[in-house]
Amino acid sequence: MSGEQAAPVSPGELLGERVEGIYPLSPAQHGILFDCLYRRDPDHYVAQRSFVFDDLDPVVFTLAWRRLFDHHAILRTGFIWEGLERPVQVVLRRVEPPLVEHDLRSLPEEAQRREVTRRLRADRMAGFDFTQAPLLRLSLYRLGERTFQFACTFHHLIQDGWSQTLLVEQLVRLYAALARGTPHDLGPRRPFSAYLEWLSRQDAATAESFWRRMLAGFGAATPLGEDGSGELPAGGERQWFEQRQLDAIGTSLRALARRHGLTPNTLMQGAWALLLGVESGRRDVIFGVTVAGRPADLPGIEATAGPFITVLPLRVHLPAAAPLLAWLRELQNRQAELRQYEYSSLVQVQGWSEVPRSQPLFASLFTFQNRPAALGPAPAEKAPGTVAPAGPRLSGTDSQAGAIGFPLSLEVDLESSLTLSLFADSRRFSAERASSWLRRYEELLELLVARLEADVDARTELADLERLGDAEHRRVVFELNRTGVDFGASGCLHKLCEEQAARTPDAVAVLAGGEWLSFRQLDRR
Repeated sequence: MSGEQAAPVSPGELLGERVEGIYPLSPAQHGILFDCLYRRDPDHYVAQRSFVFDDLDPVVFTLAWRRLFDHHAILRTGFIWEGLERPVQVVLRRVEPPLVEHDLRSLPEEAQRREVTRRLRADRMAGFDFTQAPLLRLSLYRLGERTFQFACTFHHLIQDGWSQTLLVEQLVRLYAALARGTPHDLGPRRPFSAYLEWLSRQDAATAESFWRRMLAGFGAATPLGEDGSGELPAGGERQWFEQRQLDAIGTSLRALARRHGLTPNTLMQGAWALLLGVESGRRDVIFGVTVAGRPADLPGIEATAGPFITVLPLRVHLPAAAPLLAWLRELQNRQAELRQYEYSSLVQVQGWSEVPRSQPLFASLFTFQNRPAALGPAPAEKAPGTVAPAGPRLSGTDSQAGAIGFPLSLEVDLESSLTLSLFADSRRFSAERASSWLRRYEELLELLVARLEADVDARTELADLERLGDAEHRRVVFELNRTGVDFGASGCLHKLCEEQAARTPDAVAVLAGGEWLSFRQLDRR
């Protein structure tokens, strides 16, 4: 193994014994493929995970990946659509893992970090040819004699975050068994095609009826108060990213969820809905949520690798006088109802809504990370003359899942402590504006926890939480409404409105009594 990568296999050469099977696409895959072909951004729906392995033998590592490719058909899958009425996915019988090793031992430690970061970004931006199997790339960066940083760059057409965690766990255990010379059974093959067959039995008409009812009367995406210029900022990065860790709030959220029969996801989703209402001035909001997409009635689905996670809209009403706890329970019931139809694709749902296809159904995405059990350490025993891995040490994850195609995206991870990760399109949000979303979400979570802990009679209303505390009130009154400002050369306030409307026409300019005006609308009036 060296810097040479195995040549990808083209499903365009499909005829003959190389093909294991040809299948339709799932609704989610169809939506992803259409979106990627339309946008043509190379890193669209591309994600990446990176780990450090100590005491690693690259030869055994490669063999473990071969076993995984043999076991999981989705890793040997490509897509074709030219000359066909509908796209299909093609599974090949054999594909060599595209594993490339880069030797960085000659570089100092800091230079190694910079070089790995540079190469990882370049790998993400390289994109994929969807007609070539596999739609993933594997890289080993040799940092020491037996220390490697491993990265897997993959496309969401073939797997999601859950599947990636599953594969890495199987990889670690396969490696340990191969290094010891002992057998390891990955269990029965559960191909993605079993899920496709399950999908064919679902009632599309019932799903359409549900989505039309849920989205009735909603004609436009909830505005986010964007303040960007529409151009990339200096440096050229398309995304702002900020992360916060809130251990104390996470502990309280878990306890409150158990006490009130709610899920932590419901509490944090509710806070996001409230924040959207506060920012937009609306009492009926819509945002995207990620759903696992693994049907509970399909045996073995948890051990199947594939692209199950999808994004669907969640519509939330925010009546000011609604009791907080009752509203949260209703929100949880709505989520449970939505899960019955999570096999629908966003493309389908958009077509069933009243929002024109030329406009987005929603502009923000909420993701509650839900992965299989955390990686356990590899077995420590080893046979004489072999080396067992010390187990993967997670050094960092660079995932683009939260930022796919949406101006604003919040990822919430409560696996060990509460971690909030916000992605914002830098062409549509300034760094200050993006950071204010994360700060205000944290404030809302703190208020929600405090009210649920103190309000034993469950009398708190939504309007109580929408007043974001004295600090935010003072900011609005004394900073955003200050009058002692320079009106520029013209000396006219209306000229400032014209200038702002030219910069951010769709940003919220005025809020009052649940109604709002954008800067464009204000300028016209």
